[in-house]
Amino acid sequence: LFVALRETAQQRLLLIGNFTPDSARLSQQQLRLSGIGGQWQDLLLGCPCHLDQDLQLEPYGFRWLLSQSTAESSLTKRGSDGITNDDV
Repeated sequence: LFVALRETAQQRLLLIGNFTPDSARLSQQQLRLSGIGGQWQDLLLGCPCHLDQDLQLEPYGFRWLLSQSTAESSLTKRGSDGITNDDV
């Protein structure tokens, strides 16, 4: 597995890729030891992802996960017209 965490003051983005022909598992313990857990938003599937349990990836699968608190704040900040409060 390839795992990268990109952090800024406003965002946490977790990229996970399985570059093998076999299923792969990223254990909750490995995530927790790296300081990663809780609720995230899967940007590709558009659904919540819970990292308080093991994460299974299919062969050649990948996930782009945004920290749930970051996802919620950007969703509430951006209106349905795509304009943020900062743009007004």
